[in-house]
Amino acid sequence: RTCHVEQPSTPPVDASCRFLMTKWCHSLCDFCKYPREISVMTMSCVDRYAASESGFQILFDRDRYQLAVMAALYLVAKVHSTEALDPESVAKLSRGKHTKTDIEDMELELLVGLRWRVHPPTPWAIAQELLNLVPVNQMNQESEEQIMELTRLQLEIAVCNYDLSLNRPSVLAFGAILNAMESLDASVALQFETMVSQILGTRVDELRAIRRRLLKVVSEDSSSEPKFAVLTQRFNRSIVAGLSKEKNISSSSCVNSS
Repeated sequence: RTCHVEQPSTPPVDASCRFLMTKWCHSLCDFCKYPREISVMTMSCVDRYAASESGFQILFDRDRYQLAVMAALYLVAKVHSTEALDPESVAKLSRGKHTKTDIEDMELELLVGLRWRVHPPTPWAIAQELLNLVPVNQMNQESEEQIMELTRLQLEIAVCNYDLSLNRPSVLAFGAILNAMESLDASVALQFETMVSQILGTRVDELRAIRRRLLKVVSEDSSSEPKFAVLTQRFNRSIVAGLSKEKNISSSSCVNSS
């Protein structure tokens, strides 16, 4: 007996598709004046649902994946914001692909697939806790605010990157903080790395790889907010220096091994 399997109407989901949907979430959060943490939590829910037994099939149909992201944003905003989105308005953003009922049905599927775990620990939430470990006498308030902004900027950009999304939120947060610290005061960064590495049990190679990747995606991103201009100019100088240094190290290693 032949079993007929219905073919999806769109190509499978890839990293570029996820990138575009994450950017869309950022844009909608900005428009609705939601913090971008709503977008980060949305993609965490979608990623975990797509990795589940009940949700992996959305990766084979971009329309279903789009629906899952839209429903997740609707769900997360309702849980974490004081002002919820109207499901009918969310459906209209799909330009006729999905209805209000589709959004609400997918919301239930997400909740069941995630077992109602819709409060994920985000890298930014962890970063704020880690920054509380910095001794008060090691930096002034201005430096602390700059480090927080630069850390947040990296993590908001990082959520769009599929490879970075596969890493532990705590290590992403740690790497972003170290990059931000090093752009202002390398000595503080070194002391902080030594202390927190012992707490998190982070491998040196894992941390370095994530820090390099964060620097790369930030240097390639062209959508940084205008208010970060002064900070990112200073930050980008450290990025260029860091990437150049890494390139030299890699070349030397290659020569030595030959």
